[in-house]
Amino acid sequence: SIYLKQGNLARSKVLLAEAMPFFCEIAIKWGVAFGPEMVSHCLILFADIARMDGSIELAVRLLGASEKIHEPIDLAMEPWRERFDDILGAVREQLGEREFDAIWKEGQEMSLEQAVSYALDTAERAETLEKEVRAKAGKPFPDGLSNREVDVAVLLVEGLTNREIGERLFVSESTVANHVQSVLNKTGSGN
Repeated sequence: SIYLKQGNLARSKVLLAEAMPFFCEIAIKWGVAFGPEMVSHCLILFADIARMDGSIELAVRLLGASEKIHEPIDLAMEPWRERFDDILGAVREQLGEREFDAIWKEGQEMSLEQAVSYALDTAERAETLEKEVRAKAGKPFPDGLSNREVDVAVLLVEGLTNREIGERLFVSESTVANHVQSVLNKTGSGN
């Protein structure tokens, strides 16, 4: 929760993903009320991360699952109620009532095990996607082209003139001409 307050979503996901299976095991194998309560609280934190990431539907499902886990054994949600209500209010206003209700119901229909699996799978997919994006961002373009040179080359291939490319990229026609020349030089193309 400290990392979440600091805005470190990635670290928060990692710690929650490490803790959640332990709490789930306590809840399922040992039947200790503390287990479901902590799973539910982890789901609330995952929902908050999802909300911050803009994954509103995910947040609603996780909140629905969290609420369901609290209901059957009358767990005290009081320390978490304010956070839960804040997240719920924020996501509810971003969806229409019908859409919200349908997604909430999906979360409510999840078992404890399904909710944990869903949260962990989502966190794992997000982490994998984040790694892929970082890896791609770090890879240079062929022939050492810059991002802007690639932009210009793509538009050039589409048949746009230097003036049209400049208008699209909000640069002068002479800047486009310089980029075109640089692309030609770097790729060894004559035209």
